[in-house]
Amino acid sequence: MKKIQILNISDKADLPRFEEFFTFCITHQVSNLKEMMEYYENHTSDVVLFWNLPIDDDLLDCMTLIASLHPDTYFLLIATNKPTLAPSARMICCNNHAPTILTHLCRIAFDGQKGELALNEFLHHGELVLALVYIPTIARMRLISTLDSIQFLLRQINDFFESYCPRATRIFQIDSDYFAIVFLENEIEAAKDFVAALDMLRLEHGFEIDEREIDVEFIAGIVQGKGEILAPKAYSALALATHNNAKFYTLEQSDEEFAQQQHNKIYWMREVHAALKSGRVVPYYQPILNNESGAIEKYETLVRLVDNQGNVILPGVFLDAARESGLMNNVTMAVINKSFADFRDCDFEFSINISEECLQDRRIIKYLLNRCERYEIPMNRVLLEVLEGINTSQGKVLEHIRELHSKGFKIAIDDFGAANSNFGRLIDLKAEYIKIDGNFVRNIDTDERSYKIVDSIAKFAKSIGAKSIAEFVHSEKVYRIVCELGVDYSQGFLFGEPTPEL
Repeated sequence: MKKIQILNISDKADLPRFEEFFTFCITHQVSNLKEMMEYYENHTSDVVLFWNLPIDDDLLDCMTLIASLHPDTYFLLIATNKPTLAPSARMICCNNHAPTILTHLCRIAFDGQKGELALNEFLHHGELVLALVYIPTIARMRLISTLDSIQFLLRQINDFFESYCPRATRIFQIDSDYFAIVFLENEIEAAKDFVAALDMLRLEHGFEIDEREIDVEFIAGIVQGKGEILAPKAYSALALATHNNAKFYTLEQSDEEFAQQQHNKIYWMREVHAALKSGRVVPYYQPILNNESGAIEKYETLVRLVDNQGNVILPGVFLDAARESGLMNNVTMAVINKSFADFRDCDFEFSINISEECLQDRRIIKYLLNRCERYEIPMNRVLLEVLEGINTSQGKVLEHIRELHSKGFKIAIDDFGAANSNFGRLIDLKAEYIKIDGNFVRNIDTDERSYKIVDSIAKFAKSIGAKSIAEFVHSEKVYRIVCELGVDYSQGFLFGEPTPEL
């Protein structure tokens, strides 16, 4: 049986070592959350056991970070109240009664061990291709079907894979929602072909639950490599498939590159967390010029992170880490608070970038209203920039945008003209400003296609009563063309780089 790694978090030296009770346990111990995060730089654990630590933001942030990187980790809290964490996180709360703790460890040890153990052994058989298949249908069926019905469906899915998987493959059910398919002949094209055919094969096969036919959805991540790193690579490929709304994603990255990427990700997750605590997530401001008057009327607020050596880090380096560790709201609120304080004593309008994650959460509405009141800033001075490709059909994004608009905040659509441009969405959002994607503006003097796109967007903006803003205006020639096309505002290095001061 696979041994489970247990990490004790406590400053007490007399905690039990669980291998004294069970041969399948290996116990490690650190004194505090900082040491825990340092431990996770080079190690992992199956169970993190928190002994009577205060359930505060630091604890929850660390748990969220670990859960995002290692979704199979269990968190066992010696506490009476269960904190709020992502629904996918595996968290158990219990008292410090020894038999209760040992019972939970036994359940964790045997949860999915058969499939995971067999898969783990196969991953050490040299270079392999692994397809990790997630079945979101299972999660939906749990809401309306009994456990027996779910088990019946899982048996059908297992039979389906047994019937259709190509030769020289092994199938492992590693969780109720996940199946792993190992291609022993290391043929990645065979894995791609099989996964691509799943949509057709599932219709041919047919599935039923509670005496009615249902559609079973498959999403897959495909990777190639060897050893234990294949599993986290496969989960990453699966996450990219989900993010891209694709049926499967092939992560074509070497084991070494992936390991370095994960190390960097952990580093920046820790950096963002530390920077938020010490006030090193800061706003920078870039001016926006009125093309008719030639005057600076507005500023865009841009986020930066200042590291411990005073280096200014651009958002492209750390925002993905903030997003994956659940800290985007915290980053946005830090920028909102500091920028509102800076604009309190002037009359400029200013814009704040609001992510889709933030717009899912109604707290951002309350926070914006609170900051307006505290710093006595009229809501109509604040532009909320949302990406053009934002998914307004998910959750309450559109409802929250409309509520903010009704309160007086102005809406600007950022990067319009990029992928997934949707003119209808502009109508839905009632945007006052359209920011033209800088990739078209910067080449407007040399690329005819870019010229036509900017011209079309500027005319469309006028037709719906919105103002247009050209981004990436970097030269006098580009600025002259932008003005000739009737674009209302310009932003770019020609007028000023982002700076921490107004």
